[in-house]
Amino acid sequence: YNSYKKGPPDSVDVFVLDALYISAFAEKQWILPIDQAEIQKAADILPHALEGCLYQGQYFGIPQFGCANILYYRKADTAIANCTNLQTLYDLLGDANYTGPFPPKGLDSFLLVDLSSGTSDVCWYLEAAMDRSGVYSTHPKLVSPDSLDPEALDNVKKLVAMGGKTQSREWLPERAAAFSTDVGRSYIGFTENMSTMEALDNIAIKLVPSYTQSDLDLFFMDAAVINATLKNNPEKKKLAMALINLIASTAHMAQSCQNGDQAFYYMPARKSIFEQLDQKYPTYKAMWQLIETSEPKTFRLGPEAFDQLNSDYKDQVEARIFE
Repeated sequence: YNSYKKGPPDSVDVFVLDALYISAFAEKQWILPIDQAEIQKAADILPHALEGCLYQGQYFGIPQFGCANILYYRKADTAIANCTNLQTLYDLLGDANYTGPFPPKGLDSFLLVDLSSGTSDVCWYLEAAMDRSGVYSTHPKLVSPDSLDPEALDNVKKLVAMGGKTQSREWLPERAAAFSTDVGRSYIGFTENMSTMEALDNIAIKLVPSYTQSDLDLFFMDAAVINATLKNNPEKKKLAMALINLIASTAHMAQSCQNGDQAFYYMPARKSIFEQLDQKYPTYKAMWQLIETSEPKTFRLGPEAFDQLNSDYKDQVEARIFE
């Protein structure tokens, strides 16, 4: 079941939902509200993640894990480490100086970045617009593609320029692994992409520098939710509540974030999961510092966004970004 594309089928009682669409699914009455008292060990959940499940004063899910757009660079690269906004990164990297779908090894002046998803491209623009205003919103305005803020749009286009139109628009799952073997100077991806990287000891991470000097740090978040089809079935609803508490629990998520000695580097929504994992995987300490040294907010879209993004809206925004 792809919750980015359609409402939940009746056969699905419990599913995991990107908080981008919490407002839309709640407004459409596709998911059930949850009493805060029903959320086990709620105080352990990162505040921004729990707030990301709120819509009109009610909770509609339990956070499992999150992610953010992370800038990867080599630890010796102090210039990128000191970048404070996207313009300073662009001043360092400039426009991509290669052609083709993937950069050759040996060039070190470009950015590896995935802008192949229309939904993600809309989010890149909205983040730029919120960064520019310095005001966080759970209901950012989806303006007409012909009326996008020029400065915010220009900042997203800087990502395209640094990565190259062909590479940044392609779905290339090998980006993270390639960067870790000395392809490119920097790479933007999610924390879970580290599971395919080599030599993590030589790689540093930071949140993608803001488009301005704002302190607006947006994190995506996934939450376990209950299908509203169980509204009049108290016995099944009770079981569903037990299930979403289970799959969002510390014990379950700590196991889900690793397989033997291999970490998947998902960003947990609970402090206690970080405490368990950073004892075994030092990179989890760096991931926790991203949260601890920022003022994270959950990336949310308004109740109309689900229908709008499933029209041709995101294709039109993408066309503006790559024009």
